Amino acid sequence: MTLTFPLFLFYLFASLLTLSSLVVISARNMVIAILFLILAFINASALFVLLGAEFLAILLIVVYVGAIAVMFLFVVMMLDIDLKIKDEVDRKRPIFILISVVMFFEVIIISRFSDQYRILS
Repeated sequence: MTLTFPLFLFYLFASLLTLSSLVVISARNMVIAILFLILAFINASALFVLLGAEFLAILLIVVYVGAIAVMFLFVVMMLDIDLKIKDEVDRKRPIFILISVVMFFEVIIISRFSDQYRILS
């Protein structure tokens, strides 16, 4: 079995989904867990795009990522984060930037190759 480009993308997105899911359940910081949960949802939607289910992919991103982000902001506003957590978030800013860059490139890969390659075509 040869490793074609769609199969490579499948393995890439599936492994990132598995790793980000493991970080979600093992993270002690709520901010890190939520960011990796959003990364897991984006990877799951990328797998849906590879399977040809673009509507499910968009639905997953709009409903789950939108709802999670809004709920997270609501909880943070209700709990009134103290300075200790703010300092910890500032210290982990490179991790947040890395996650954002990975998400950006995944969206670029999905949008670039979604029409050209299909796994189940």
